[in-house]
Amino acid sequence: MKLETEGIVLSEMKTANDRCLLTILTRDKGLIPCFMRTGRSEIIKFGAAVSNISYSEFTIHKGRSGYNLNDAFSKKMFFRLSEDLGNLALVGYFDALLRRLVPECDENGDPEFLRLMLNSLYLLNEGKKPALLVKAVFELRMMAISGYMPDVLGCRGCGVYEGDEFFFDFGRSCLWCPDCCSGGDIARISRSVLNGIRTAMLSDPKKIFSFTVSENDIMELADLAEKYTLIMIDEIPDSLKYYKTMSGLG
Repeated sequence: MKLETEGIVLSEMKTANDRCLLTILTRDKGLIPCFMRTGRSEIIKFGAAVSNISYSEFTIHKGRSGYNLNDAFSKKMFFRLSEDLGNLALVGYFDALLRRLVPECDENGDPEFLRLMLNSLYLLNEGKKPALLVKAVFELRMMAISGYMPDVLGCRGCGVYEGDEFFFDFGRSCLWCPDCCSGGDIARISRSVLNGIRTAMLSDPKKIFSFTVSENDIMELADLAEKYTLIMIDEIPDSLKYYKTMSGLG
């Protein structure tokens, strides 16, 4: 069976018999582990289309023993990412979350995973948004589309939607207003940070980055997004530790 799709190469690993295994985040099939021959003719033929973080069109053959790459054509390269080691390390963390949360060979694959990664790479590559804000939105949206959506519409107790101050409850994945909050593993959040959370998790995919917050609020949002993500996936990826070291946040 032949599969034609778009995607991003997340990683490659050399295997035996002059082959390597690509992990491709595809538009419509989730993650696909795909074998590619590494002879001279294949290297010339595929070129940059199979390099890490390349957005490409792929023609893949599905056989009895797995997927094999037939053809690839590069659509977009994010060259400027290599100019900032912190951004490169952040992309490595994104890759780790995608491999942790996106199903393999999913017949009902969600195209939003690929869209989220592409938008995040573009913003980092072009310097359109602070890296820490991109990271926070990526984490929050990943949680939303992976089935870990908290209740951020209003206070769990009284249902109030607006207010200058709310509390995010990590244990119960919900919001409390000051009157209803009774403690626990909580974080105080301002109105602007709550707006950022709601935009990242509830908005149309094209609008998830369409908000602005102060530098202090970015830190607050980033801390909350990271903590919630780590609680939900129940691990601390080594790539996150590396990112913090490379970006001076460790």
